Amino acid sequence: MKWKLLQIFAILFLVGVTKIWAQTRVGAGLVYGTEIESLGINANSQFFVRKDIAIAPDIVYFLTNDLGGGLERNWFDINLNGHYYFEGREVQPYVLIGLNYVINSVDSNFRSDNNTDIGMNIGGGANILIGGNLIPFAEMRFVIGNAKQVVFGGGVRLNING
Repeated sequence: MKWKLLQIFAILFLVGVTKIWAQTRVGAGLVYGTEIESLGINANSQFFVRKDIAIAPDIVYFLTNDLGGGLERNWFDINLNGHYYFEGREVQPYVLIGLNYVINSVDSNFRSDNNTDIGMNIGGGANILIGGNLIPFAEMRFVIGNAKQVVFGGGVRLNING
């Protein structure tokens, strides 16, 4: 009996994963963070679980920030967001909510201080459907937590298979 239940759950899981992977987008872009006051490079993806809901992980590397006096700041954002899409034809607006994990360090010639913070993302954005598989997007999110900042971004996503 346990074996049959395990098989049923495995089949349901594989069907679910196949459904998620059936609508996948990957992308890249530029962002600006108000706390670090620096540009960043973003790599992102979207895995649709429904027509109007996507799981959207991304990572941001903010360009090294010279603080003066031989000090440099390095900042990484790792985000796991959920996107809820509203109806739209050429423009697909969405709201987002999710988790933010920040890794930052201040380095000098003599030592390095590393910090990590966990926060929450709240924001929104829009995809612009121009035809084909390339989808430009713009986004703004508020990071709530110790590493609070507003992040403005944009870029292009590639519709892989959906």
